[in-house]
Amino acid sequence: MRAGKLDRRLTLLSYGSEGTNAFGDPADAWTDIGTVWASKQDVSDAERMRAQALGATITTRFVVRSTERARGLKRRDRVRCDGVTYDVVGLKEVGRRDGIEITAAAAEEG
Repeated sequence: MRAGKLDRRLTLLSYGSEGTNAFGDPADAWTDIGTVWASKQDVSDAERMRAQALGATITTRFVVRSTERARGLKRRDRVRCDGVTYDVVGLKEVGRRDGIEITAAAAEEG
């Protein structure tokens, strides 16, 4: 994997439960587990009308070097790049443990 293509800083966020909220329900929390270099490619965007609210989502593919932290990501985890937080929707090994491809989606507010 060529280092020149890894031109974005990607923060890996691991899902965990943090006690309960005011209603007694489990409170979701994501813990920063590290920052890695990644390539970024936006692969689709979509707009949808729901309950008179316009929403937009963007699906992005990140590729990172295969590290223990990156291989430990799960679909409930998140990643953050350029101030945008993405939900991980897919993970795929690239080559023979050369890299990890992370497919992630973010909702855009507007």
